[in-house]
Amino acid sequence: MRVLYILNSTDNLGGATKSFKNMLYGLQAKGVVPTVVVPDMNGVAAELKEKGIDVFPLTFRPQTYTYLRVPIDYLLFIPRMIARFIVNHRAVKQLAAYAEQHKIDLVHTNVSIIGIGTDLGKKAGLPHIIHFREYADKDFDFHYFPTKRSFYSRLKRLKTYSICITKDIQRYHNLTEKSLVVYNGIASRQEKLSVSSKENYLLFVGRIEPAKGLLEVLQAYATYRKCVVDPLPLRVAGGVLDENYNREVQNFCKTNGIESFVEFLGQRSDVFCLMQKSRAIVIASRFEAFGRCMAEAMFAGCLVIGRDTGGTHEQFDNAREMLGHDVGLRYNTVEQLTQQLLIASSMPQEAYGSYVNDAFRVVNDLYTNEQNIERIFAFYNQILHTDSDGDN
Repeated sequence: MRVLYILNSTDNLGGATKSFKNMLYGLQAKGVVPTVVVPDMNGVAAELKEKGIDVFPLTFRPQTYTYLRVPIDYLLFIPRMIARFIVNHRAVKQLAAYAEQHKIDLVHTNVSIIGIGTDLGKKAGLPHIIHFREYADKDFDFHYFPTKRSFYSRLKRLKTYSICITKDIQRYHNLTEKSLVVYNGIASRQEKLSVSSKENYLLFVGRIEPAKGLLEVLQAYATYRKCVVDPLPLRVAGGVLDENYNREVQNFCKTNGIESFVEFLGQRSDVFCLMQKSRAIVIASRFEAFGRCMAEAMFAGCLVIGRDTGGTHEQFDNAREMLGHDVGLRYNTVEQLTQQLLIASSMPQEAYGSYVNDAFRVVNDLYTNEQNIERIFAFYNQILHTDSDGDN
């Protein structure tokens, strides 16, 4: 089985890339022969090439509108959209020639905002899977071009399928046919939780941008600090994506006297280790599609404090359905988050151990690489069998 994968980014630390690599290596072990289309040869592209995987660098653009942040963006909006159309049209032609030459069986696009895979499927007569890892608009403020309705109409094409990383993503995009929910693979199944010695700090992991909710965490933390004699410090691991938002964050820390309690670590490659040692992690995204960071923390034995929305809500509910109780602390408001910070920092060891061990049981059952790979591989075979029957 030869599969052409299309990545939107080569960022090795991005959640979509991590999930893709776990999936790819597992499918390769089951006999899938991959070609990975990448926008550049950095990060994961270089890693895949070193492993002997066929990598195809190609210039293409998302099937979304360009951002309108500054006046020049408005002036260049139409030229940029025309250029985007031309670039993608050329990319599809190149991919169609490649697919025919290398006898590709299936196309799999790693995120929904990339549209060249759908066009390639139509042009080359190949089945195509779109991996929905995002809401698009309410989590990243992406808007499908030319309209959301036209985007959805393309999904109804005969050989177009979808994989959704949560039930809520599937509901949101109204994907009722030719669609499968497969949770991301976080790690290989383990016999038991690997216990690490804890350090007394709270953790936030995520890019510094409005969607990740850091400012609300700092607001709750500022109140928390006033309520305790010896507050746990807060460590923030993530790069700056929005400079204006970052200035707002830094000004808030200064104005509220928490500068000495909040440590900005920048983007880190040792996030799992930080989770293992942390007392608790705060998942504050306004709409997390799946919440890979949450599942990783559960696997690392770190107590989760999570905003009760999107994929975070679904993971909490999955645990409650499996065990009959929550395995972390939910919140909806800044005031509720303050209370959960107080609870987490003073929780007795026995109760803390119960939370993290039960959370590990859930992620070790629902979000393993093995389960992710088996379900996707079965879906591939189902699609190719259906496509073969349709050709006969």
